[in-house]
Amino acid sequence: MNLTPSTEAESASGSGDEMHQLNPRFARITVTSSSVIEQEIHEAMNKPRRKYTRASEQKKNDPKYKEGCRKNSDAVRRCRVRKNILDKKKDAYIQNLELHIESLREIIKYYRETYNSNVQHPEIPDFPCKEF
Repeated sequence: MNLTPSTEAESASGSGDEMHQLNPRFARITVTSSSVIEQEIHEAMNKPRRKYTRASEQKKNDPKYKEGCRKNSDAVRRCRVRKNILDKKKDAYIQNLELHIESLREIIKYYRETYNSNVQHPEIPDFPCKEF
């Protein structure tokens, strides 16, 4: 799911669906197809490498250079730790959503069996949909 900010002018101009025009909160959420995602990944993987030159020994011994390297290493370490924490939070959130969906399915099943047993109800689709 791609979260992109949009302005009220875009949603009022008719560039989104009806739901987006009725409620501007939905205008921020757009679903990106898997082919678009695959194309973006392909473009990112085939991007040319940036130019790189090794630092000279004289530059490596410079205290400013060493300090910059140390700060960069610390920033990279913090970024990786933060990413791992966010990934764990996201996985726990997804797991809770899946449990909630399953409990809602059981409630629906109970009500379908208890009430209106002679009425044909549509089948509940599996989650996630094949499109995603």
